[in-house]
Amino acid sequence: MSQHGNRHNHWFSGRTCAAWAGRLPPGAGPERLLGMARAILEAGAREQVWRVLETPGAHAFRAAPGFTYADHLERLWREQGLLLLLPGSHGAAPTEAGVWRAAARLAWLDEDDTVHEGDVEDVGLLLRRLRPDHAEDAERYMARVPPVSLWAPLPRSGVAAGGPLTVHLELETDIWFPRVVGMMEDEYADDLPPEADGLYDNRALAERHTPRLNRFIDAVREQVLAEGGAWSTAETTMPRYAPMYDEQGIHL
Repeated sequence: MSQHGNRHNHWFSGRTCAAWAGRLPPGAGPERLLGMARAILEAGAREQVWRVLETPGAHAFRAAPGFTYADHLERLWREQGLLLLLPGSHGAAPTEAGVWRAAARLAWLDEDDTVHEGDVEDVGLLLRRLRPDHAEDAERYMARVPPVSLWAPLPRSGVAAGGPLTVHLELETDIWFPRVVGMMEDEYADDLPPEADGLYDNRALAERHTPRLNRFIDAVREQVLAEGGAWSTAETTMPRYAPMYDEQGIHL
């Protein structure tokens, strides 16, 4: 990789580009919630967009052959009476408590303009390798975040008390979109001018991985609706992307 990297990787990480929320009504018991969590986790693994590999904290988890995060949640409930669901993390960098690792299979462009695909846990680290020409922007535009963030914290009143539950799904990178704003670019890139509306073409990547993401979003949506909940888009820090997706996923 040269010191300039590949400027066709116009995507960035570090701000919420798309978000969804599933609001479940009170009343679902632990067994039903654990079943929903398993279905969501299995869909993420099947579509290769959200595979939980490791979680930190008092009830830490590390994936092993034949032992998934869904198995871990069910074991905690069965053996300790402890109900956890999807306590996801916004960050991918190690902390004092440990590291939260979740992988997705993504596409990116290397220096030779070849599309490569592989499992990615930290989109910021990947982009720092691909775009060394913008190393000074690492903290702002190459934040260390997972490809997909998903979490469902238990209500303070507790499930047993009938508290409502919200499932959150966020994308803190625009690598999933077919056209991107080019946060690290000048008004016109030297090698690829933006389209008429100022957006850069990212279809070579999005067409590889976003159909799988959309299927996963639809699977999460179906689980929420099956429990009598409501599914909708949510506010983000990047309103430019709002017209580019809806309740069922990203428009390709």
